[in-house]
Amino acid sequence: MASATLTLFLLLLPLATLAQAQGHIGLGSSLTADDQNSSWKSPSGDFAFGFQRIGNGSANRDNSAPQGSKVELTRKRILVLNYLGGGEIWAQPATSTRASYAFMLDTGNFVLANEAGSNLWESFGEPTDTIVPSQVLNQGTEVISRYSAMNYSRGRFRLLLQLDGNLCMHTRPVYDWAYWYSVTVGTGYQVIFNQTV
Repeated sequence: MASATLTLFLLLLPLATLAQAQGHIGLGSSLTADDQNSSWKSPSGDFAFGFQRIGNGSANRDNSAPQGSKVELTRKRILVLNYLGGGEIWAQPATSTRASYAFMLDTGNFVLANEAGSNLWESFGEPTDTIVPSQVLNQGTEVISRYSAMNYSRGRFRLLLQLDGNLCMHTRPVYDWAYWYSVTVGTGYQVIFNQTV
């Protein structure tokens, strides 16, 4: 039997697939990579954080999450993705202040917050292959294309807002020259996806 690979990601869902309550995700909440396509949905149901079977896709980009893996907002106040039977694949936040709850927002941003409601970590701060309206890329942030439509490992193209303010497009793995750049050295410090422009 062929092994199934599952991925942990944000996805746009049709309204017909809504089955779980949206909003606040409390400590001890978890999702398991199985055939149920389980997820934590935004209040509108337009976005979700979770697992879905996808051909050769991989969670954490190049690190696959096999069936039975589990993502959990633990009672120790961290979000962790573990292999079946243990073994950490990925964890957030790596801070001394731990999360009290999580929330999937209608913007597509998945947020970990403390008791006071301050954001400790958000998925918008660590984009992978996609940006969505209202998302902000700060200096030093990169977006790397996926390998193919069904393979979420790192692909050929990288968009990077350099520390000097220049927005550049590179091909991977060679980063020593850009085939496109914005000529905004010294003036650019953020890229904001504004769909109204």
